[in-house]
Amino acid sequence: MAAEQLVKDGKIAVKMSEITSRIFIEACVKTTGGEAMVQIRDAHTNIVRIEANGEVILEKEEASVEDGHEERPLIHNYTLKQIYEYAKEVPAEEIEFIKAAYEMNYALFEEGIQNPRTTYARYLLEKNGGKIISDDELKTASLLCNAAIEARVIGLDRPAMSITGSGAHGIIATMPLYGVCKIRGLSDETLYRATALSYLICMYIKEYSGKLSAFCGCGIAAGTGMACALVFLHGGDEHAMARTINNMSSSITGMICHGGNKGCTMKGVVAVNAAFQSADFAMHEIFIDDIHGINGFTPEDTMRHMGEIASPGMIGTEKTIVDILQEKSE
Repeated sequence: MAAEQLVKDGKIAVKMSEITSRIFIEACVKTTGGEAMVQIRDAHTNIVRIEANGEVILEKEEASVEDGHEERPLIHNYTLKQIYEYAKEVPAEEIEFIKAAYEMNYALFEEGIQNPRTTYARYLLEKNGGKIISDDELKTASLLCNAAIEARVIGLDRPAMSITGSGAHGIIATMPLYGVCKIRGLSDETLYRATALSYLICMYIKEYSGKLSAFCGCGIAAGTGMACALVFLHGGDEHAMARTINNMSSSITGMICHGGNKGCTMKGVVAVNAAFQSADFAMHEIFIDDIHGINGFTPEDTMRHMGEIASPGMIGTEKTIVDILQEKSE
């Protein structure tokens, strides 16, 4: 491929700017016809500066920060109880758009079980008795979720519907719920309400951890959202969800991220297992109490602590991960 040849010819250089949970990319291109530079900051699509041959073509001012404090994310103005009540009561037509996520992610899943390049996907299908939807909720959920994740991370030609900027987050937050609803014969509206809850809990944690960090937001943030949505589908209330959050906080928080790769599939397997176990325990009032570890005295505090483990907590971990990856590439 042309891109691989450019690397072999030494025409591409990559350097790390700094370790941070904020996104920053500066790309420079030099040719015989001129030079150009583009900067991206804080979001994957947020271009803040463009230069061409030394001339500034675009420059976007950063949002002002007063007294060293950034503006509070909107989602943090709400409690778990309010998020749960919203998911229950929001007019169905306002969340109808969620249907598109399932259409897209299911097409990706189908590619995963049909393509000969996948391994986890086809074995998970075998473990589920060769059926996409079996009587086993956990096996069905893991198949639907992780066949789609494997298809994504090995680069099969299908898109994923993202949440918080990540396709794998979007898959974990949705596909297990689809399996449960199909097995139980629940309505599309119930599925979309559960998904809205799953998305919002994922967003709540991610706003603390940042878009880039050394912990696996797919498993921890999206997995916790999905676990709360499982409670919703089981008829549980915000108290059962708070117990579920404590169980997730006490189990998989700290699972590292070392880039989007095939390992994301195994992390998805772990996340689905943890979510199902956490929700099941919580529905039976079995949970890790607030006094233990990083669990907070409210579910909002617990979710904040989960995010803070990533940023600033794992900045040193991220440096070590980057050092290892750079060592491997030398």
